[in-house]
Amino acid sequence: MRGKLSILLSAALLLSALTACRSGTAPVDGSGSSQPPGGGTASYLGPDFTGSGPEDASGQPLPEAEPPVEYDPNYTLDISIPRVSHGSLELPVQGATGYASVQLPLWEEIPEVPEEEAEEGSEEDPESQPGDESGSGSGSSSQPGDASQPGDSSQPGDASQTGDSSQSGDTSQTGDSSQTGDVSQIGDASQSGSSALPGDAFDWEEGASSSNGLTPAPSSPFLPDFSQDEDISDPSQPTVGPDGELIYAPGEEPIPEVEEDPDVDPFEGALAVLEPGTAFLIAEESEEGDWWWVECTQGEGWIENRYCLINLPDVIPSMVYNATNSYDSRFVTLGRNIPNVTGRAFYPRGNYNRRLERNEFMMPVLYPMSKQICQAQQVALAQGNTLVLYEGYRPHEVQTTVYKALTALSRSNPEVKEAVTGAPWNISWFIAGGYSNHQRGFAIDVTLAKVERAELQNIGGHQVVRVREYKEYTMPTPIHELSKASATFVGPVASHSPTAWKSAQLTDTMSSNKPAMALQRCCTEAGLTPLASEWWHFNDLETRNSVLDNLSTGGYKISQCLSRAP
Repeated sequence: MRGKLSILLSAALLLSALTACRSGTAPVDGSGSSQPPGGGTASYLGPDFTGSGPEDASGQPLPEAEPPVEYDPNYTLDISIPRVSHGSLELPVQGATGYASVQLPLWEEIPEVPEEEAEEGSEEDPESQPGDESGSGSGSSSQPGDASQPGDSSQPGDASQTGDSSQSGDTSQTGDSSQTGDVSQIGDASQSGSSALPGDAFDWEEGASSSNGLTPAPSSPFLPDFSQDEDISDPSQPTVGPDGELIYAPGEEPIPEVEEDPDVDPFEGALAVLEPGTAFLIAEESEEGDWWWVECTQGEGWIENRYCLINLPDVIPSMVYNATNSYDSRFVTLGRNIPNVTGRAFYPRGNYNRRLERNEFMMPVLYPMSKQICQAQQVALAQGNTLVLYEGYRPHEVQTTVYKALTALSRSNPEVKEAVTGAPWNISWFIAGGYSNHQRGFAIDVTLAKVERAELQNIGGHQVVRVREYKEYTMPTPIHELSKASATFVGPVASHSPTAWKSAQLTDTMSSNKPAMALQRCCTEAGLTPLASEWWHFNDLETRNSVLDNLSTGGYKISQCLSRAP
């Protein structure tokens, strides 16, 4: 009898294992997490553009993690990288796609700005206030930190930080090896496994979006309805900094009031008014560089470009783009899936890009910030690396969805609650409950990867680097891990101060991670500012100060690519 029971039990266990394999269920560790243990990053499945994306990524099998990628400060590419001067882009803006971030008038001629108004507009906001996961308007009082303070790690190429914990990151995105244009000087650097790029294996219809009209993006079927939910606004009080300044968490900070003359219509005489999210083709840039002549369904005319988003792949094609929130959201906490968030497709993935002659994500930021990002990418390329951009602009609907879902999870799970609200942090440092800098257009979520094969490509008579194979370095946590495990510094830092971070204390996981420190140096040397609570998040405070009088609220989705050759 015992022998028969043993045989039956063994058969049942075998059947159970076979069923799990067929269902594609990822192994779960003792904490309930389906993520790789120890903070390593596995390769993830690429987006499937034939459908609407996986409804729930928790049932997707995770491929085995690839071997660690060693960070070598002396590594360089085997190709001659085209020189890009400071303040420039890899490709000209002519022919790129832009988007209005706020209501903007379209003018037949560039309006003359009164002298006093021009002088006022050039001053920095004296009351800009720190603090947010992605920021939320401006605040008040003094900023801590001084450029002369120690801890400035903005110099590139310094690999003096110890404890390289580099492992390969997300490297499973597939890429199209059939490239058009003039390709020369093939560079193949230390092939030890490869990573296909996102974008080229997607089942896009070529030229799927060829009209110049603004087509409203369909609402994602995966966005939960919170309309009947209670108000769960963050009740946390501002943190008091070392100099007595208030360091507001995201969503808490007051938005500056802008005095408006009720008798003046800012749109009077305009040819048309472009609504936020309106797509247009950039045909020309003014001599001073502040205005664009654009073409859109509302007509043709001049538009002030500091309030405009620009599609980054159009002007920085050497960078790797992987907008996971458009097909398979990576938001997790303590490695656990966040219900109704993890694995969701929150907004349109992209279009066929005629300018680049390939499928590519649409990933915009405010135009002034694009130049800072380009400079950071040139620093990375010079070291044989590339930035991998996961997100720039993020719709407010997505921000709110993630915030509410994480808040609800933290209420039911004590471990999660401690991870997102344990002192000195609160939940808004990891996902803002109000408006974040992602909605404003001057924030990016980015990581660093080693370029293993690259080549030069000719686009409209301009030579640019095309990364063919890369491997992401292992960072302190996987990207979009919403908990204090992802913190750059040991506590909140005034995020609207350009210098406060320089005297802040790094966490041990950050200071011992060479690739994370190299990413920070690439971005800070270009003028971007790191966020205290997320190693992957960087703000452009200079761009922020230039648009404080007219901040975007992110109530739109990007759905069109109108680009053409420069």
